[in-house]
Amino acid sequence: MTTQRLAYPISIRAEPLVPRFVECVHAGGVIGYPTETVYGLGGDALNTRTIERIYRLKGRAFRNPLLVLVRDRDMLKETVRSIPSQADVLIRAFWPGPLTLIFEKCVRIPGALTGGSGTVAVRMSPDPFCRFVFTWFDRPLISTSANPSGAVPAQTEADLIRYFGGKIDWAVDGGKRQNTTPSTLLDLTCIPPRLVREGGVTGKQIELCIGAVS
Repeated sequence: MTTQRLAYPISIRAEPLVPRFVECVHAGGVIGYPTETVYGLGGDALNTRTIERIYRLKGRAFRNPLLVLVRDRDMLKETVRSIPSQADVLIRAFWPGPLTLIFEKCVRIPGALTGGSGTVAVRMSPDPFCRFVFTWFDRPLISTSANPSGAVPAQTEADLIRYFGGKIDWAVDGGKRQNTTPSTLLDLTCIPPRLVREGGVTGKQIELCIGAVS
């Protein structure tokens, strides 16, 4: 297959490509795209075939869940079983930003996305391209680092093409990504919440908002 390419911000000359790009994502295609940290692989988080294709592209074990991005709290409500009060406090403080929250998933989220865990990891990205996607895409978007498992995540479109050229449907060039600090990962299905990984938001910042975490 041929990987189509698109630069963001989108130039006037490239505008005719956008409808094809949009159609591809709606049809279950896999895209490589910039985030506020590194490049990611993504697609429709409700499409099991898309999910399985991303696992295969990365060589990722199916037991390891994939993260999703949401546009706003309304989309979050359609993605998780419930939103605890602690989550609302954290959302107001840190979203959009480098905090990923783990919730119990709602029934429409495929088990393939969550590694059969019954939970789903969600965040809201401040990246302009990610915000652009949600102006026309009304479903959660898969977001996993663009690299074969064990390799260094792609920081440029050239890295993306080197890893996945001819294997993904579209590659979006958003320039070099230099922030390699991962998002903080907090599990809200535990009491107290469990800090799985500390990244762009510190444990101390979280505790100032909601009290002790484990």
